[in-house]
Amino acid sequence: MSTDVARVVRLASWRRARSSGGGAGYGGPTWQGRAMVATEAPSRRASLHVNSIRRHWQRDRRDHFRNVNGSRSVKLDGQLCGLFAVDIAGFNGWQRDDDIRMYIHKSLYEMMQAAFDRSEVPWSGCAHEDRGDGVLVVVPPTIPAAGLVDPIPDRLRGLIRRHNRVSCEAAHIQLRVAAHVGPVHHDGHGFVGQDVSLLYRLLDARSLKRMLSESRAEVAFIASSYLYENVVLRRPSLIDPALFQRLAVQVKETRTRAWAYVPGALSEAAAEAKRMRGFGGNCSPPNRNGGRPVTPGTQAKMSPACGCSARAAGLRPSQAVVM
Repeated sequence: MSTDVARVVRLASWRRARSSGGGAGYGGPTWQGRAMVATEAPSRRASLHVNSIRRHWQRDRRDHFRNVNGSRSVKLDGQLCGLFAVDIAGFNGWQRDDDIRMYIHKSLYEMMQAAFDRSEVPWSGCAHEDRGDGVLVVVPPTIPAAGLVDPIPDRLRGLIRRHNRVSCEAAHIQLRVAAHVGPVHHDGHGFVGQDVSLLYRLLDARSLKRMLSESRAEVAFIASSYLYENVVLRRPSLIDPALFQRLAVQVKETRTRAWAYVPGALSEAAAEAKRMRGFGGNCSPPNRNGGRPVTPGTQAKMSPACGCSARAAGLRPSQAVVM
């Protein structure tokens, strides 16, 4: 009898003995089962070993989490974690009733989960706490914080853009987003600590609210100085540091500096310039100057990044007057 046939016979005998309760009186494996294990192929033993290591790794990773108030929270005491918070602008505005608030609240969580999962920062691997009109997300130390800078903010912008397109005006969402890295503590009720408070001071900065309101964009993103210096500047391939503006943050007792930008603003400005170039090379639409062409003596209103009006007037872009 060949070796393979012998193994099949021993396996069948072991299974039959276990199903019938025969063999060892204590319910353990019979001699056939022990013999089968002893003669398992090396590839099978290697596969079992790999699976065992994977299970232990996953269990060790889950040990960092506990369920608190129905949501996952990190079992940490001062470890450095990524911090990510969002806030819906005008959530309690007069134009919204409770039905709309519940709708956009649910939509926010769906978009957050999609944005994180598409950015290699698994939503199920993070802790998140509801803040009424926003969400606090704590990213464990095992996951890089670079994803909080890019691409999560841009993913959120795309999802919100689609949401706003299919929703009524009262259900449109503008989102303020803040990111930081710092030590995190959990007291059994929620996340506390100076860095969590700093994150929400950044989120409530008037300069950030003004930036979002004036841009009419879907998302305005603000990063702490620590995150900007250690992630944005050191990894410019993620996002161009020149896109960020330095903002003064003065909220309650906090006085600090941070860096903010509007995701997608540069591409939208380029699209607007391209649209304007469709008006015969002039940045201004027809009749913007009363239907008269731009002349060297005319002060042309033009985009700071475009000099086509000046070229149409026979001027160098540096000679044009920017209004």
